[in-house]
Amino acid sequence: MDMGTRTRLIDQLASQGNIDEALKEYIELGDIYYRLAELDQARKTFTIALRMAQQGGANRSWSVELMRRMADIDMQRLDLRQAMRIFEQLRTLEPDDMVARKSLIDLDIRLNQLAQATAEMDGLLEHLRSTGKRAEAIPFLEDLIKEYPKEVFLRQALAEEYRQARRPADAVSQYDELSVTLLDAGDRNGALQAIEAIIAMNPPNIQEYQTALEEIKSKS
Repeated sequence: MDMGTRTRLIDQLASQGNIDEALKEYIELGDIYYRLAELDQARKTFTIALRMAQQGGANRSWSVELMRRMADIDMQRLDLRQAMRIFEQLRTLEPDDMVARKSLIDLDIRLNQLAQATAEMDGLLEHLRSTGKRAEAIPFLEDLIKEYPKEVFLRQALAEEYRQARRPADAVSQYDELSVTLLDAGDRNGALQAIEAIIAMNPPNIQEYQTALEEIKSKS
């Protein structure tokens, strides 16, 4: 807990080229400030350590660890745009970091930046497809929809992932929910497209959807 002694130790380690040990001490120092609820001082400590890690050629894992701590503090301080900048850097360093990916989509939604949220999600889905990890898309989207059940772009994406995964009943369920959400929002064209997607999958109760389609068209 002797901050002065710990700081002098860090300086000595850094001057001797022991970057890994210096970074370890920086993280411990930052964590002490964090536990004392001195968030500004904790973040400042992690920022200095991040600069050392980047300039000293340390292993990338140090930068990732420090950024995660910084982003956590930013979220606690409700500095959402600063947190977003950190998560964007994390996404670049670790494209498979699903926590950072989810956080970016979450922040875009909370900041009402739906176009950016959609682009972020599309980028993630493309990454999962290109790296052979498409199976991770469904649980990822399912978790997001639990938090944001009214977000159209999430349901559209999940419905398509279900369809591609040959889970037609689940895909129909999502498109059904989507059509209701769009109708409630006054988007008849969007609702029509959702029902047409259901009909294209030829569900057992297709007649019900064909009837619903005609009813919506008659009111357009």
